[in-house]
Amino acid sequence: LFAIYHQITTFDKDATISKILESKPIKAILMEKLDEVPYDTLTEAVPAASESYISLYNSNGSFDISMCTDKNSATCWQEDAEGNGIGETLTFKFSEPETISAISILNGKQSSEKSFVENARARTMIVKVGNKLYLMNLEDIKDKQTFKLTTPIETTEIRFLILSAYPGNVWEDLAISEVEFYKETLQGEEVE
Repeated sequence: LFAIYHQITTFDKDATISKILESKPIKAILMEKLDEVPYDTLTEAVPAASESYISLYNSNGSFDISMCTDKNSATCWQEDAEGNGIGETLTFKFSEPETISAISILNGKQSSEKSFVENARARTMIVKVGNKLYLMNLEDIKDKQTFKLTTPIETTEIRFLILSAYPGNVWEDLAISEVEFYKETLQGEEVE
């Protein structure tokens, strides 16, 4: 399945959603949603670094992108741009090439049901894995959502571009609690 979206050749901090939308259309592959992570065939690939153009900081602590990979669903990344996060990018880098097969997202601020609905949540994102673009459609649910790539891709970097959001009923700031990347388990490799 393919969805027509606009040219996205690079995700850099100077790229705005309006610049992206002015470009010519290309195809992004619609990601298949899985019911759960098949842990018997996949193991987690942990990024070495992550970055976001704008993150929210406040007196209660940081909402930095590193919160997306800290294994704590009570913490989250929150953007601090105008609006509800549309056009924001998140980048995750691996220290060495990883062959990625699936991606899981804990969308929104997961610390409580109240926080989840108060803050904006990602609805649609373009995910750049290697030289392929994927379209990720997220449900507005407080559960882990796992998506399978059509074919495993070796890469050192994965980037997300937020295209649309579910609005928060109090705050515009968009939150994502956890992002996990999975690679296929090698024959004979122990799964933790």
